[in-house]
Amino acid sequence: MTPVMVGRLRLVIGLLQGGALFWLYRTIAPHEWPSTDGPLFGSLAMIGIIVPLLFIINLGAMRLRNLILWMFAAGVIIAVLVVYDFYRRNGMENRWLWMFNAHEVAPSFSLVLFTGVGFFIAQSLISAGDAEHKFIASFPRYFDVAWKLAVQAVITLGFIGLLWMALLTGTMLFELIGIHFVRDLMEHTWFSIPVTTLAIACSIHITDVRANLVRGIRTLKLTLLSSLLPLMVLFVAGFLVTLPAKGLDMLWKTHHSSQIMLGAAAWLVLLINAVHQDGRPDHAVSKFMRALSAFAMILISPLVLIAATAIVLRVQEYGWTANLVDITASLIVAACFGIGYFIAALPFGDPGKRLEKTNIATAFVTLAVLIALFSPIADPARISVADQIARLKNGVTPADKFDYIYLRDQGGKYGMDALVKMRAEAKTTEDKARIDTAMMKPKYSYVPPTPPKPEEMGANITVYPPGQHLPDSFLKQDWSKFVNGTYPACLYDNTQKCEAFLITDAVNSAPEIVITSQIGDVFGPMSVLKFDNNQWKLLGGLNGANCKSVADSMRAGNFAMVPATGEDLAVKGAKFQVIKQPECPK
Repeated sequence: MTPVMVGRLRLVIGLLQGGALFWLYRTIAPHEWPSTDGPLFGSLAMIGIIVPLLFIINLGAMRLRNLILWMFAAGVIIAVLVVYDFYRRNGMENRWLWMFNAHEVAPSFSLVLFTGVGFFIAQSLISAGDAEHKFIASFPRYFDVAWKLAVQAVITLGFIGLLWMALLTGTMLFELIGIHFVRDLMEHTWFSIPVTTLAIACSIHITDVRANLVRGIRTLKLTLLSSLLPLMVLFVAGFLVTLPAKGLDMLWKTHHSSQIMLGAAAWLVLLINAVHQDGRPDHAVSKFMRALSAFAMILISPLVLIAATAIVLRVQEYGWTANLVDITASLIVAACFGIGYFIAALPFGDPGKRLEKTNIATAFVTLAVLIALFSPIADPARISVADQIARLKNGVTPADKFDYIYLRDQGGKYGMDALVKMRAEAKTTEDKARIDTAMMKPKYSYVPPTPPKPEEMGANITVYPPGQHLPDSFLKQDWSKFVNGTYPACLYDNTQKCEAFLITDAVNSAPEIVITSQIGDVFGPMSVLKFDNNQWKLLGGLNGANCKSVADSMRAGNFAMVPATGEDLAVKGAKFQVIKQPECPK
């Protein structure tokens, strides 16, 4: 296909992807299928994000047969990982998407994050192999593909940010002259989601056809990174030289020394590769930087050894926890780099080739480690629960010191199953009480608001003037999509109370309602809602109206909307300005 055809097809796929994601998103608030099935919804959402993105990236570059097989395999892998993620969580806290009211149907944050990392590595390996028609490609090809993908990701994120800044600027310009259609358009997810996916497809295509531009940015980034190697070597070498004099006890007391060691090792790996780059003969490296790189390769091993020692000490003291399993997984990857780079630094043969082989082998090891962590093979929850129970049974951890809460909060399904079994086998009243307490729902657990039914909303909102009732259109409107702090909480939470004041002599013919939560003798934030285009919308907030005298006067019926530069609320001779404010993005 020609670049023009590839570009058009990419835009079509991006638009279709946006439509599919919008359809999924709109099923969340009304709790419609497929959002009623968490594993299904999570699988569809992640497949809808990742698979089209992979298709757009590989379109025109990968052979069609391999492309179809790769997309199918990616979809299956994602679905399996998401289904197991829901299975293992079993009610564990998952609050990272609460602002979208999607906490119950979203995969865990760690799965989303590391699935992205895993597919970045897998895409680089598969794309390079397809380009050379080999299972294991050459290192220069891996280098080119991986760094091109990384640069594309950074440019695409920047482009999306600039796009929305431009849209926001346009919105403010039209707001100055009283035209609100642009703001209204941006508030709709049927516009914002497809526009974002379309922008991603556009950015990927432009950076793909402008390969020289991407390569130039990559070279600039690597050059800047390589200049940091002397500084990092100085820090690490200075630390290792000073450590014997200070002793290791201070290091162990921090309880996070292993993470810092592994972080320093990761920096060295990155900077060493920034110096080596693709290893081609035309890439000249000075003797100083070559020697410094070899020295940096040797420094990785002691960092990994210190991290391993810290992990062993923590396991001996506390047993395996989910966090320690995760750190150990990182240690395995770091150990592959440490051993391989130490061998590469030895003064015989071709150090560069040994470094390249280490990088390729470690990429496959990293993928294997990620799959193990997010499957039953090395699930941190499964391993930690089994070890903690074993320590309790063996008497290493006394029953009165055992952390039953950990099983509930960090053990997922494995932890809850263990608590149920321990409760059935408990012999003393004290043990039963501890387990019962642990099995109770945590007080800090996020409980999503339950939208009130029309009859509940009518009971929760006191209407003024007395004897009046809220319009049916107000009661029947789906307020669950307005969970954002701009609207009064009583509209989307059946535990909240409000007071509403019906405006019968509004400036415009459309009805209006002033609604607020009551806090003691004063009002909370006051919102003015207006019926427009068969929907109640936020007109603005009242400035300075939350005081007792205003509350008493409004309850007595002494209020009215009056003309001003826009609209004001007149209460007992005083005027309160209605401040226009945009709604939170949906």
